[in-house]
Amino acid sequence: MLFETHRPKTFKELVGRETQVAQIQKMVEKGEPIPHLFLFGPPGTGKTTFAKVIANEILGDKANGNFFEFNASSDRGIDFIRNDIQEIAKRRPFGSHYKIILMDEADYITPEAQACFRRILEEYQRTTRFIFTANYPYKMIPALHSRFVSMEFPVIDVKNIANRLKLIAKKEKMDIEDKRLIGIAKESNGDLRKAINMLQGGTVESDVSAKFENLNLEKISEMSRGQRILLAYAGDPEQIFGKLWDMVQREKDWDKLESMANCNHKMNMSIHKTMFIAYLLDKEFGAK
Repeated sequence: MLFETHRPKTFKELVGRETQVAQIQKMVEKGEPIPHLFLFGPPGTGKTTFAKVIANEILGDKANGNFFEFNASSDRGIDFIRNDIQEIAKRRPFGSHYKIILMDEADYITPEAQACFRRILEEYQRTTRFIFTANYPYKMIPALHSRFVSMEFPVIDVKNIANRLKLIAKKEKMDIEDKRLIGIAKESNGDLRKAINMLQGGTVESDVSAKFENLNLEKISEMSRGQRILLAYAGDPEQIFGKLWDMVQREKDWDKLESMANCNHKMNMSIHKTMFIAYLLDKEFGAK
């Protein structure tokens, strides 16, 4: 996978994260340990990569044996936290002042397990630092959230994504015009991981783009109810929502603001995102 092959390993290689890098460097400039960190933002914005780079930069050649990574979407229960995580946290670091434990997608950790984490963070703070990543920070309980220094990771802009794609294409000896790279960058909606996967797959325009290319609000309203609802199944729900939102903004149909906001909120709270898009298209985009 190109995304893994070209994953940054140092602060200098990171894309569009100058602010976050400066914040970390300021934290450690006096040689003190980093605080517990909570990195949050949309998928594909570099949270996991940033955590790994921190481990590389701080632990150096001692990272092997002092950096541990877990995906909380699969390891999220209270027994796993009490047994496996606590066991690692209490070990002495090897040749380093402290070790780092990454809990990726920590918003999947159950509330009970999150509560268990509070004591672990405090009890082993002298030798262990935790980095949590999350797409949805509001799923973290306040009592745990307050024990971290939070860092937001907004979507990456088109220019930065296009430049990274150009660099990867050059290294991989791909002959791709800048125009096509910019097209991929726009299509990714700020998700660098998605952009790199599109580059690898040779995809510039998705099925979603093709489906929405000649549509506007009037044409959608003239569709039959079934045709309108089926638009929700054209591809990635986040992309479909983005196309609809772009349409609403472009045509200044501000009467749809409330329904769009409600749909976006419900999508963020659920794994069944397509259902809410279908409901939105059915109830708000039909003929009045």
